[in-house]
Amino acid sequence: MLILGGILLAIACICGLILYIISLMKTFKSGETIWGVLTIFFSPLVPVIWGFMNNDKKLSINWIIVTILGIVGYAILVFGLISQAQNMPEIQEALQNATQPQ
Repeated sequence: MLILGGILLAIACICGLILYIISLMKTFKSGETIWGVLTIFFSPLVPVIWGFMNNDKKLSINWIIVTILGIVGYAILVFGLISQAQNMPEIQEALQNATQPQ
């Protein structure tokens, strides 16, 4: 599960970077400088809003898909790490020592 989560997260990060660059180019090219500046600081929320406002639904839907893919990849990665950590005796011992009253 760790490998699958890591791969999904890596793909989402690469696609997100590509979409970020495309969003910056489209917002600044359209002459709406304020949307370009907002895209720099509040991506991916602002490009999705801008895309739906300017009938660029393909860009907005791609942003939504990449964001969901990143969240799913991160969740799979974290749950895989938790499940593997439960099988490690050092971590179990540390947890027992931390929960014992002193």
